[in-house]
Order: sequence, then structure tokens, then C-alpha cells
Amino acid sequence: SGVVNSTTGLLDKLINDLKLNYKTDLIHFFITGGNAESILPFIKYEYVFEKGLVLYGAYCLFKLNAGE
Repeated sequence: SGVVNSTTGLLDKLINDLKLNYKTDLIHFFITGGNAESILPFIKYEYVFEKGLVLYGAYCLFKLNAGE
């Protein structure tokens, strides 16, 4: 669909620009979110997918503030 193609195209351009501007291949690409799984098969770069990254971060902050 157009949404998937435009999203993956934007991500490809962003990663290429970052690699060129910072002159490195050490770009780590994280994907998160409820609908992220629908674009994963179309991404050509290495990535880390974590569906609940925001919830995990909130949990870590809760533990930190609770003194655990």
C-alpha cells in the first residue's frame, strides 16, 4: 500500500542520510509501536524491534522511583 511504501521509503532515506552525514555504518535502528510489525518485512536495514518499548521504559522508571 502507499502508506507502507512511503513509510519504508522515508526510513531508507533517513538511514542513508545519517550514514552519509556521520560517515559511519554504526547506526542502530530501533522500531517500536503497535503497527510497526506491518512494515518490518519491507525494511532492508538491520533493526531491533521491540513492540512494547514505551511500556518497558515506563516500567523501568517506576522501578527506579519505587526504590527497587
